[in-house]
Amino acid sequence: MRRKGNYNRGRQGRRRGPGIWTGNFLKMIAIAAMVMDHVAVVILEQGIIAVSQGDAAAINEFFASDIGVRILLADRILRGIGRISFPIISFLLTEGFLHSRNRRKYIIRLGSCALISEVFFDLAVYDSWFYLGYQNVLFTLFVALLVLTGMRRFNRRPVLQIVCIALGSGVSWLIHSDYYIIGIILPAVFYWFRNETLFQMAVGGILSIVESINYFGSAILAYIPIMMYNGKRGYWHLKYFFYAFFPLQFLVLYLIRQVLLRGGWLTGLITQAGL
Repeated sequence: MRRKGNYNRGRQGRRRGPGIWTGNFLKMIAIAAMVMDHVAVVILEQGIIAVSQGDAAAINEFFASDIGVRILLADRILRGIGRISFPIISFLLTEGFLHSRNRRKYIIRLGSCALISEVFFDLAVYDSWFYLGYQNVLFTLFVALLVLTGMRRFNRRPVLQIVCIALGSGVSWLIHSDYYIIGIILPAVFYWFRNETLFQMAVGGILSIVESINYFGSAILAYIPIMMYNGKRGYWHLKYFFYAFFPLQFLVLYLIRQVLLRGGWLTGLITQAGL
């Protein structure tokens, strides 16, 4: 019997240090950072591309203007903050895997949400109902869960565990899922060093800096809340909230962009830039 609000800890789990933040609180931080990142991509970047009709010269000229520089700065700040999200989500994915009472259902649930979300992701980011060139981050997490399953299966055979990581990385690269290879290695690192917090944070931090190098390594900031994690889930069950929120946010952001386009707000920015 488990105490309400705590994970069901198995032999592979371990009690964290004297942190003050629950898994739910970390999840809300990750969601907030993720939304900021998607606002930059869907509304700012894709909005400007839509107004400029994909003309690379016009886009470059816009971002060279005074107002374009301010928009670009806002975009960089939002996307830099957004880098915080993935390390936290990867960490919570690993924690969820370690303490899940039904890992098969966990995998099926995440895979199903990835498929549903892809429609809204493609619409918001590529203005298309179907685009195979790039897949949303839930596909990366789905593959990562399969890798963790393999690593658990070969718990005492590190060579085969490395093979699982390599295969998962290859799949992520082939399907062009978000975060590519690092998106598979990072959860694997959290799992591999699950009993060694120092190594977990150090290796994970280096990977996160590399992934966010274009944003001055801002993803390293994710390890502040991760280190504050107290090993408890929290009172509220937020996993279904996340599964519903992830695809719906893309739909909402897409609709906001359409309103801004039809209302002339984004076109006005181009006009103000003198283009």
